[in-house]
Amino acid sequence: MKYVISIGINNVKGLTPLKAAVSGAVEFNDWAKTQGYETYLFADDDNKVVSQSDIFNQINTIIEEKICEQLIVFFSGHGILKGPNQEVWLLSNAQNNPNESINLTGSVDNARTSGIPYIVFVSDACRILPTEIQFTGNGSVIFPILDDTNEDCAIDLLYATRPGSPANEFNSKKSSKKFGLFTQSIIEILKGDYPNLIYSQKASGSWLTNYYDLSHLQVDQNYKSLNNADWHIDTINIEYPLKSVVSKKASEIKITLTQNPEIRIQHQNPKPKLASFSDDEAKKILLKTNKEVKSGKFFESDLYEKIQRDLEFGLNDLGNNSFKSILEDLGSFPSSIDPYNIKSNLISNSERIFDSKGRESFETKTGFTIVGNEIQDVIVNGNRKEFFFENNKQQIRIYNDDQITSALIILRNGNSIPIAILKGYIGTLVFNENQLLTVNYTPSRNNDKYEEFKRNEKEINFVRAFIASSANEGFDYQSTFNKEFDENGRMNHNNAGSFLRREKSLDPSLGLYAVYAYRQAGKIKDVKSVYRYMREESDSMPFDVAMLADKIGIERRRLAPFCPMLSLGWAYRQKFEEFLHPKIREASNYLVPNLWTTFDKKVTESIINLFTENILQ
Repeated sequence: MKYVISIGINNVKGLTPLKAAVSGAVEFNDWAKTQGYETYLFADDDNKVVSQSDIFNQINTIIEEKICEQLIVFFSGHGILKGPNQEVWLLSNAQNNPNESINLTGSVDNARTSGIPYIVFVSDACRILPTEIQFTGNGSVIFPILDDTNEDCAIDLLYATRPGSPANEFNSKKSSKKFGLFTQSIIEILKGDYPNLIYSQKASGSWLTNYYDLSHLQVDQNYKSLNNADWHIDTINIEYPLKSVVSKKASEIKITLTQNPEIRIQHQNPKPKLASFSDDEAKKILLKTNKEVKSGKFFESDLYEKIQRDLEFGLNDLGNNSFKSILEDLGSFPSSIDPYNIKSNLISNSERIFDSKGRESFETKTGFTIVGNEIQDVIVNGNRKEFFFENNKQQIRIYNDDQITSALIILRNGNSIPIAILKGYIGTLVFNENQLLTVNYTPSRNNDKYEEFKRNEKEINFVRAFIASSANEGFDYQSTFNKEFDENGRMNHNNAGSFLRREKSLDPSLGLYAVYAYRQAGKIKDVKSVYRYMREESDSMPFDVAMLADKIGIERRRLAPFCPMLSLGWAYRQKFEEFLHPKIREASNYLVPNLWTTFDKKVTESIINLFTENILQ
């Protein structure tokens, strides 16, 4: 059995009403019926209220029946980003109740243990930061928490736009009806409006437009047939064409208008079908329309892939160049991609991170250097720290204490950032004004790992800068770590270009980013491999690593810090919420949108009090 859940929300209190979200969900639901899907529609037309529990209960019922082989979850409505890769869909009462929104990141994670072999999430929603505190809640999941049965589950994510951008809706040229660019584009493709995307392995030439000659077909529909035809459309075949169709529709509305979908596809062979057609149906489609979509254009959302490919070629010969000159040597980016020219956030942040150098040692072997900003204070248990200036940078020396694992960085605007104290490492905190871009943990000069780090310093710093800047921009950087582990989830010691491993140690900075990339890709074995290495190599265990490896309980006494360092970690709060102090749980409702967990100034004082009372270590 295959199912579709269609959700359309026009009205969210406190936000501008949409005109096409409900109609888009209805249209997607109607298409699904023609393809034999069992469908469930949740829409707020006629003043209906759509609740998270209704959607959750329906998905839970589907899972409990254990007959679902394929599930598509479609959403059209208002969406926000809590931080990079933290997608939230807003339901009817999201303003008054933070639980009445959908935590997409957490839902995807839970979906991996649902027992459903193939799930597609289609999101026709904006991916912009919230402007109101009412919309900064974490949201609720729509998939149940289940034990991992080790059954394979592939998940594809189809976003209407790239992170930080809106999803547009406009008036139809043929009527006064509004339409969503992304919804209209994907439905057209799935209906077969672009015959050159319809495929069959049984046909010579594979593609419908190659197998049948249209001029012959117009004369005689039976001049040729494909017995037991299996004409179909899947996500792999439509990835770039979908981007092309959306981009073309946007430019037709206004020449300067752009919208670039982001498509994340998990490899499967064969890929399950989204839409299927009999041979007669395929012929009728070809006769009815002769639209063709080409996908040679370079898209903003593909920029990461270009940099990644160039990076792999360029790491072998870095020389003594700056980060910017290295990128320029690797290849220029198309001038048409204005938001991502060499001066963009992605590149400038990469260079800023690459060029940021922290102190090489403290007598205590442990501490922090602040780069790019001046902070107000740092809070550690028992005040076991020294705060001073050196070389125009704030330095923080941490005195040795086996119990101290957490520091709270207080910014001048009153916001606060929890940071792990890792013994034997200097953490360089790189800021762009009040935004923390990354924390680079480097072995102290009096640490036995220091010499190995120095031999690989240029390469490590290059990859750190690339990964951190990609993460800040919301790009999927998981492919950077693809070759770190073998098929059994063990560290691949034959990988000479390993970014994570240096001899027998693991780079803590990259390890933190890696576990999130692996978790989001469903590579739980790789998450646990990073966890095992960090457990062997460090006296403290980064909270995020333990949480994503489902080891919070056994690591509770040495977690660093007291909550997730990356804000994305809060999307998995069901894994650790019971271990948090009630005041930290309350404070998590006041997170400032950022890559790194940043508490609003409203709750900073209450967290400081937990240090003062020796509750936080």
